[in-house]
Amino acid sequence: MKKIIFLILILLNVFYLQAQVKDIKVVKLLKDAELSRLNEDFSTSLRLINKAISISEPKNDDVALAYEYASLSKIFTFNDNVKEAKNAISKSLYFAEKSKDDLANAVALSASSYFYKHNEILDLSIRDAQKGIHFLKIKKDYRLLSLLYWDMYYAYEQWGKQDKVKIYAHLALKNAEKSKNVNCIIDAYDAEMHYYDHMEFATKSKKYKDSVFYFAEKINNLCEKYPEEIGYTAYSRMNINLATFSLAYLPQNNDTKRKIGHYLQIVEQTVKNHPLKYDYLTNVYGIKGAYAENEGDLAEAEKYYLLAEEKMLQKNPPYYYTWMNDYQALVNLYEKKKNFNKAFVYQKKLQDVIGKINNQEQIKNAQKLEIQYEVEKKNTELATLKERAESRTLQNYLYLGIFGVTLAGLGFMFRSYHYKLKYSTQRAKELEAKKQEAELQAKFEKEEKARLNLEHELLAVKQSQLQKEMIASSLQLSKKMKCFSRLKPKPTKEKPSRSISSSKKKCSEIMILPK
Repeated sequence: MKKIIFLILILLNVFYLQAQVKDIKVVKLLKDAELSRLNEDFSTSLRLINKAISISEPKNDDVALAYEYASLSKIFTFNDNVKEAKNAISKSLYFAEKSKDDLANAVALSASSYFYKHNEILDLSIRDAQKGIHFLKIKKDYRLLSLLYWDMYYAYEQWGKQDKVKIYAHLALKNAEKSKNVNCIIDAYDAEMHYYDHMEFATKSKKYKDSVFYFAEKINNLCEKYPEEIGYTAYSRMNINLATFSLAYLPQNNDTKRKIGHYLQIVEQTVKNHPLKYDYLTNVYGIKGAYAENEGDLAEAEKYYLLAEEKMLQKNPPYYYTWMNDYQALVNLYEKKKNFNKAFVYQKKLQDVIGKINNQEQIKNAQKLEIQYEVEKKNTELATLKERAESRTLQNYLYLGIFGVTLAGLGFMFRSYHYKLKYSTQRAKELEAKKQEAELQAKFEKEEKARLNLEHELLAVKQSQLQKEMIASSLQLSKKMKCFSRLKPKPTKEKPSRSISSSKKKCSEIMILPK
């Protein structure tokens, strides 16, 4: 039955994929694959998806490939093909990351969340669902958000954390209503219905019954209005649920009998017109038998339980949980009829089925441990690679730092050398300038000394000349004085005129001095 519950989740992603893929041929293939998958024609669905992949691969359309492999993985997951499912999920995650598209990443993570949920590794399912929701913070897609919140609702429901169940069931419904997608809404109603059903059972209080039927009726209305859109498998399952809840909660009267008959008739007609992989007639006969038993018609109940057994034995692979419920009903029925021999026979069959269920659970647990081991191994490898990358990055930074320091040192040395060279050149120029200045100064002092010596010599010459001139002047003056003294008249008897002219002549001669 769990497989049937999960089947509706596949549909949600398909509508989402079609909204993002741009290639018209691929969209058409995905739509056809969706219809085949909804009716459990998985071989046709696989063929169509693989054809879509063959179109997208040559174009390197990473977004389309991420969506296609996500859809492919859900088929493998549903059919417990773990190896192929993991391979498809890895490819979906790879192409989504390569595309750098938030929506593609959310789709790939939803496929991974579905895989872990199906294999009851619920902590990893929640992890990937939360990652997917994170990618939708900016680019919101309400259909996908509803699906991811449904994943989280399911995980917490299995853990029995009803406070969380209520939160995520409401979030699934809130986003489903925003999406206006029938399948999203039905799935969210189903979550709400099961939440209130659990509360009814857990508390033994009838106050939750109205809520159960409120959502059950909403599901029924949508199923009757859109039977083809939600798929015949989901349509049959929903009517089985409605009949089951009616049997459990409604009073045993003609109105209830009529409602149950109506729901079961829909299932019978659907199965007749659209053969499905899961034979819901087993459930139909089981519900009819339970109702007849409640009415006290044990013969009618036995007939339906035996019909259910006949249908079960025809199924391959068998659904052991359905067998268990039917055999338990037959054991209880024969005990009521005091037919302990048959009760014992079916008790043995029941124990055999329980043993097979336990074997299945052991196989599933081993498979779960193997998946967890591989996840841990992968995480360890990723952690090792991350450490290596960080070490390599640190090493690169160290090398870069050493290179930088070396470069800075070389730069400093070059600058220092350049500065020293410049300083020595400048110093040499200064010394040369000082030398030239000293030489000029020495030359100037020499010339100045020579000039002073020359001036001194000239001064000496002038002084000597002046002395000579003074001596000459003195001699001349002395001679003049002598001459004037001679000019004084002497008392003589000679004629004065002749003497005076003769004296003048001599004086004039005395006046002419050599230079």
